[in-house]
Amino acid sequence: MADIFQNSLAQIEDENLRPYTTGTRQHEDRIATLILFSNEDINETITLINRPDYFDELGVALYNIVSESVASGTQAFPETPSGTIPMLRLDDKNNYYGIFNNFSVNNFVETHDQITKIHMNFGAKWNVFLFGNTPNMYRVSGVFLDTQDYPYYQEFMIAYEKYLSGRQCVERGMQLKLMISGQIIDGFLLNVSVNHTAAVQQLKEFSFTFLVKGSSWVRSNFISTATSQGKWQNKYEFNGLSNIKRLMNNNPSLNNIN
Repeated sequence: MADIFQNSLAQIEDENLRPYTTGTRQHEDRIATLILFSNEDINETITLINRPDYFDELGVALYNIVSESVASGTQAFPETPSGTIPMLRLDDKNNYYGIFNNFSVNNFVETHDQITKIHMNFGAKWNVFLFGNTPNMYRVSGVFLDTQDYPYYQEFMIAYEKYLSGRQCVERGMQLKLMISGQIIDGFLLNVSVNHTAAVQQLKEFSFTFLVKGSSWVRSNFISTATSQGKWQNKYEFNGLSNIKRLMNNNPSLNNIN
């Protein structure tokens, strides 16, 4: 047991494990995008024409906006869209394809919290109860262009009121995907706030909150794999992750692991 502990300390203290940025390869910088998928096979899809008036028709049940994964606090993979990307109308005159990359992201904050209950006892002792994850929230902030050539602020705000908000997605039987920072995130757009500044009228600062149902990674990474000649080679692999080469210098038991 003592030898295992000493080997572990040696691995931690190995200077070769120190991260560095000089000469590294940056991930591909893709534009942040919101994509709508229309579930054409769902018979309960509500349109603007036959949508009930919930204030007058009190006997009509509300459609549920909370999925089972969000309600139970579990993290799932994004749902596979069963429909197609719809052709929309924002101005009642021109077609608008259901892909929205008309925003520039400056900041992206992920929140992953645990549901906990800490119980304090006598003598500075305590117990903790862990109940799983709270719904993950992603906060995205950036800027809209707002010019005659690029009316991106107007486009996004009208699309939010008509299609992108969580309630509209549920009523219309649509799924919303957010592609950002090498992830595909499935969930609901909960709010949008915009800051107007007279000094820079062509730019509008925004932030929105995305409630996450599930997420998956879409990245390609370089990993080191051992060859039959006992040498190492870098391999470009989709979502590939391995730390074997970083730990091999002080752990001979890993020599035969590929």
